[in-house]
Amino acid sequence: MNTPVIKLDILNYILNLKNETVLNKFIQIIEEEKRKTVAHTINGKSLTKEEYKKELEEAEERINSGEFISHNQLKSEIKNW
Repeated sequence: MNTPVIKLDILNYILNLKNETVLNKFIQIIEEEKRKTVAHTINGKSLTKEEYKKELEEAEERINSGEFISHNQLKSEIKNW
């Protein structure tokens, strides 16, 4: 079974579901998935998907505003460590 078919089957199942306990289990699964760690910062802090996307957007903003150093500048800086 492929992903689109599985999604449709799940959607149809949920739409016809009358058991609130089962619906709450779906909500629990979704919330757990949202809290799942997908990355870590260089300091070791765990990031959820939402936090990771925010970090990437902020990094892109810094790059677009010129807040970065080139590879060659970094290599030169490393020599002074």
